Amino acid sequence: MRFRVIDKILLALILIITIAVSGVLIGCAMNLIDSELILFWVGVINNGMIENRLIMGGAGLVLLIFALRLFVAMGKPREEAEQKQPTSTLVLSGDHGSAYISLAAIDALVQRQVRRNAQVRECESRIMALEKGGVDVALRIAPSVDAVMPDLSREVQSSLKEYIEATCGVAVNSVTILILPPPAPKVPKAI
Repeated sequence: MRFRVIDKILLALILIITIAVSGVLIGCAMNLIDSELILFWVGVINNGMIENRLIMGGAGLVLLIFALRLFVAMGKPREEAEQKQPTSTLVLSGDHGSAYISLAAIDALVQRQVRRNAQVRECESRIMALEKGGVDVALRIAPSVDAVMPDLSREVQSSLKEYIEATCGVAVNSVTILILPPPAPKVPKAI
């Protein structure tokens, strides 16, 4: 949640008033403040004079408006959250219109292409659309035990970039790979 300056000022005011009221209540409970003094001030405010009642009602109304304003400010989403991540990217734009492809479709193609490699045991992928067009691909792969990591990385990056660009017509800006440990071989349980 992101407050504007006015909301911060209102919040500070309400917190100061809350601290003051809490201090008075704690002081009365610990017998540091004489309850007769509190009753005297309540009697002055509430002595039947219309001016005092208007001031007390006005102060209560102002505090209520401040509190409601803060509730509204807390419910508003942040500006960054309002700008949702894109779910598609541009394939082509021409005289007859534009064509887009969803990131989920690209993700399915990425998964299919990476799993074609016999040295990859498991694969997780994340596709991010770029503002200037194209996509970034982030992979987490678990290679087979006998895989040579640098060769596997280069092979996956180049084949994936070529495949996505040829199949979708979408430029692949980068393919980032995080190599996870290979899965442990399954050992049969002794009987």
